[in-house]
Amino acid sequence: KVYSVDINRKRPKLIVEPVSGKKVGSILVLPKTRQLVYAIEERNNEKSSFSLWLGKLDGAGGKELLQIDFNKIELCDFSPDEKRVVFQAQSADSFTVCYLNLQSGKFLQLPSAYSPKFLTNTKVLVLAEPSRPGFCYHLLACWDVAQEKLYTLAYTPETCNRVLNISNTRNLLAVVRSDAGTQMNEYIDIVDPSGQ
Repeated sequence: KVYSVDINRKRPKLIVEPVSGKKVGSILVLPKTRQLVYAIEERNNEKSSFSLWLGKLDGAGGKELLQIDFNKIELCDFSPDEKRVVFQAQSADSFTVCYLNLQSGKFLQLPSAYSPKFLTNTKVLVLAEPSRPGFCYHLLACWDVAQEKLYTLAYTPETCNRVLNISNTRNLLAVVRSDAGTQMNEYIDIVDPSGQ
């Protein structure tokens, strides 16, 4: 269940209540448009399926946007104009980054990628597996969803684990990486994606 709380009244209001056998798996709150994007999970015989929904923070107008079959999904970020979302999906041991335009319904998938964060309305930072054989490490890349192309921003001999955060001006991001040998030591790098 998902509740909203009016700070003045301090009373929770139920805004999302899945039917029996389903649960809310992940949530993104869109503050400017006062909307909520959420994933509903349904398990059948050890297999999960998800549907993405869009509703208002007051609980009105919930509508299903998409149904998708993955073991797990995590809503990760919304675009600066709040018209698009990206999420990370998992099947077995592989990750896929998914993009969804909330207005047009355009849906794209980028296999072998994870930890998406919007850089602009149409450019998404991701950690992706390199296509060159013999390299088992990850690339920091920019996925241009308008052109449906992936551009490498940086390659590092360490394994990049996840994009932690991106600044409000979207010109700096924090990336957690671990050493390639043991993956025991973690480091946080501040990166300028423009390369300046």
